[in-house]
Amino acid sequence: MGGQRWIEILGLDLEQAVTVWDRLAEFHDVPPEIRQRVQSMIKNGDDLRDIGAIAFLAQTYAQLPDNASDADIVRQSRSDALGYIVQLVEKGPAFDDLLRAMAMATTNATGATDSDLSYIIDGGDDRPALVPQFAVRSLATAGPPLPRYATEPSLTREQETALDALERRRVIDEAGGHFTFSHPYMRAGAQALAQGDTRRSRENIRNQAVRAIACLSEQVTLATARNLYWMRSLLPKNEETNVSDAFEIARAGLKSIFPATRDECLRFVTSFAHELPSELADRIPHWAESVTLSLADIDVAHGFGVIHRGYRFLDPEPLPYIRAYLDAIERGDPLDLDLVLSRRLLITLRNNPTALSAKAFSRFLAADHAVIRAEAARIWFQVPRESDDEAVRRLMNDSAPPVAVALLKQLGRNWASLTDPRRRALLGILRHQAKSPAIASVLFVRLVVLDRVEHFGENPPYELLSSLMPDVLRSLPRSVSFIDGRFANVVEEAIDSGCREELLPLLQLWASTIVERLGYSQLSEFDLAIIDSLVGALSADTRHPIIEQLLSVDDTGALMVFISWLIYYWDALADVERTTVALKLQEDRQDIQWLRSVVLTSRRSPPILLEPILGRRDLDVSTSSLQELVSPDQFDAAFYTYIGWPQPLWWYGTHHRDVPFWARAVEEIASDPEHRLFEVALAEIMRDPDEKLLATIAILPDSALDRVFDLLLKLTIGTETYVRDAWAALLERGSPRKIDGWAEKILPVLQGFKDLREVVETYGKTELTDKLLNHLAADVDVFRRMAGLSDMLDVFNQVAADDGSLSEEKLELVRRILANQIWEECRRLGPTLHGTWGSLRDKLNELGAEESTINSAEDERRAAVKLHFSIKHAISSFPPEPELVGWRDFQSRVTKLG
Repeated sequence: MGGQRWIEILGLDLEQAVTVWDRLAEFHDVPPEIRQRVQSMIKNGDDLRDIGAIAFLAQTYAQLPDNASDADIVRQSRSDALGYIVQLVEKGPAFDDLLRAMAMATTNATGATDSDLSYIIDGGDDRPALVPQFAVRSLATAGPPLPRYATEPSLTREQETALDALERRRVIDEAGGHFTFSHPYMRAGAQALAQGDTRRSRENIRNQAVRAIACLSEQVTLATARNLYWMRSLLPKNEETNVSDAFEIARAGLKSIFPATRDECLRFVTSFAHELPSELADRIPHWAESVTLSLADIDVAHGFGVIHRGYRFLDPEPLPYIRAYLDAIERGDPLDLDLVLSRRLLITLRNNPTALSAKAFSRFLAADHAVIRAEAARIWFQVPRESDDEAVRRLMNDSAPPVAVALLKQLGRNWASLTDPRRRALLGILRHQAKSPAIASVLFVRLVVLDRVEHFGENPPYELLSSLMPDVLRSLPRSVSFIDGRFANVVEEAIDSGCREELLPLLQLWASTIVERLGYSQLSEFDLAIIDSLVGALSADTRHPIIEQLLSVDDTGALMVFISWLIYYWDALADVERTTVALKLQEDRQDIQWLRSVVLTSRRSPPILLEPILGRRDLDVSTSSLQELVSPDQFDAAFYTYIGWPQPLWWYGTHHRDVPFWARAVEEIASDPEHRLFEVALAEIMRDPDEKLLATIAILPDSALDRVFDLLLKLTIGTETYVRDAWAALLERGSPRKIDGWAEKILPVLQGFKDLREVVETYGKTELTDKLLNHLAADVDVFRRMAGLSDMLDVFNQVAADDGSLSEEKLELVRRILANQIWEECRRLGPTLHGTWGSLRDKLNELGAEESTINSAEDERRAAVKLHFSIKHAISSFPPEPELVGWRDFQSRVTKLG
């Protein structure tokens, strides 16, 4: 201390450290779980080999935070240095800031420069090492611009003085311009400074931590990411997420331009995924994709590697060009195998996999960058290898998504040529890695395109669905959905290729996943599309228990989907399966009318299912007869099921089956204004405004025309459906007695139209159009002025061309004067439609108006657009939605039809 250097005292060996810990832990009555945890840390690392640290930890174990990480335990073991650090901090804020910045930005092995520390302490809002929120993938020819600070950081005079004082006191050391702590005890004391005691200090500390992860030093950002493990228990809880701000720092780091920093931030958030609120935990798949990079995503144009996603060509060098580096690795010579050099070597080794030796592979596996480890692993498994159990073990414990993706691609594309032992080795690694939710998510999105030639070749190994996908589903985050249908499709492709009973574990897990997810969410038809695969792959004896499990869920929509598909495959079902379905439809359930609606609206409903509902074995009856055979609630439920309205009935895909009865019923009810479902049926016909709609309008009584008008207006404004023929038919029937009243109904929503052309095209050359245009007189006047201006400019340009004496500058001046004049005139007129404002803006731009004038026109257009969409979004093309009697879902809502 002071003018004296630290005297190194060798740590305890493993046996001594374990013995000392056991005796002290027993003496201080350390709880068994902590005792075993620390003993494991002693055996697996060198951080707890100091007798003083072990003794202090045994005495103060009760001060450990809840859910302490390994980093928290190490920090606590050395925190007796805090008193000395506090004395230094009392000398002024410069000491406080420097010590905290160093604690965040350095490790025992890596330091930070004075400019790094200056930026972290007070670098403002500049975040140079974070990718902007909106980035564009480009053809990467020249590479990204060199990242720079907005203002080059430098320490203040007070901070320089404090830094010198810390170095003189041997609190910190300097080597090659990089500063780090002289002893782990000093580091542990400084780490406590990350715990602010006021709101202002906590905000300042948080900003410094964000800057530490956004620094332009990859070494510093990586150190910061690794320090999140101890920062997690010291930083305050975020007010929005109610978890440590360390997770917010990690979220920022997941946008780093440095790949290793992203990797480490993902490892941190997944290590404590159980602490995250659902809105953050659901982001893990997205974060996992953000770190899943290839060598083509790394740009080295500036002499160091940064992430720059682009379409970049990787040109390998001849093998002799890199032979010297490979030889140096074999000899064990010192070699800085950084990202740039590693990338260069691996690009060439791609085409020369046999040149990758076990020793070189081991070096690559030690890289901080997952993209390097991933590429090395892919190359390693390109050719047969012997005695690589240690490499397999290391890969099995590598939880980085890029590594798993690389191994999956290698396994999938070379399945047929790999030996059985090699397949088992790769599968073993992937199955172990799939225990991580992050890796499970990246594997899932790639396995569901197993049938795509561009990903896995002409003969994809569908065996992966039975051997790997079950492990993936067990760990898959709940935010990963089957909604796009790819999962169901790839399973069907596997069945078509010949896979059968071997898919049983996968289908069992799929069914269990459905049951689990129905407990907290609403699933789509694609999530629920399992019946097709069950019938296609499994025998009746094997699939029947799964069908029973699915039909036991308390979710109306899911049951409707399952029953619909079981009816579709009715002839392929065994008697016991048919009985299971029939019994389900006879249960005393509050949502039974919805389950029976599927029977009534299916194209080929089995008579054995129809008879208990109708008392007859077919649906060959009139609309009025069916309403006598079933209750009003049952009829309405079936009607809604057929048209897929209201939601979620469309969502489930059980609507618009090819059933002649219901197509006829819709037309008949739409022609009967006295029916309770008249507006619903009419709105259904309006979905596809063809001859049926025109025929319906023609036969409706005059008393119903206002109701038709209301629905047609909602359809026109709310959906922009082209219904000019329907309007012509309705206006012909309503003219002239109803036109005034109808015009008054349109005026409040007139701005739901885009422009004058849309109004005219909708209503044609009619009296109603004239009334609407009178109300839009300002828009008409602006339109005419712009048309006249165009004619005037054409004449003026022709005269100028014939004269030849007017310069281009004078012509531009004239145009600008005209632009300002037309703007002032049109602004005073105050047009209504956003299309009018848009046309005016374009005309001003064409005339070369001043930027402020164009911006003013754009502001007016945006205001009109906002009102336009507020009108459209407030309108539904259907009548008010009824509530659903007896409907059951994950919230167990039970509602009634209005």
